[in-house]
Amino acid sequence: VRFLMKEVEFTHKFVINKSGIPFSENEHNGCVEVDVNNNTVYLSGDKGGLLALASKLIEVANCDVDGYHKHLDEIELPNVSIKPDNLELNIGKSNS
Repeated sequence: VRFLMKEVEFTHKFVINKSGIPFSENEHNGCVEVDVNNNTVYLSGDKGGLLALASKLIEVANCDVDGYHKHLDEIELPNVSIKPDNLELNIGKSNS
């Protein structure tokens, strides 16, 4: 039995501001839930929430500013609920 591999390209539009920082062009809706248990972090969400998180990861990864980070909150992702409510979720780029 032979399995065919399918190549998929993930595309997402970003706007680059004058500081060279990419911002997602999409208005994301959805939810993301984080469950921290001992040494395991389980991240789940609906399609919109996970795509919102993916877009923020891409924004941070593609930014040329060392130490750049995103604090994912109601300002950064106004239409995405992050649970539990008392959780602070940050994505940062380490200095290179």
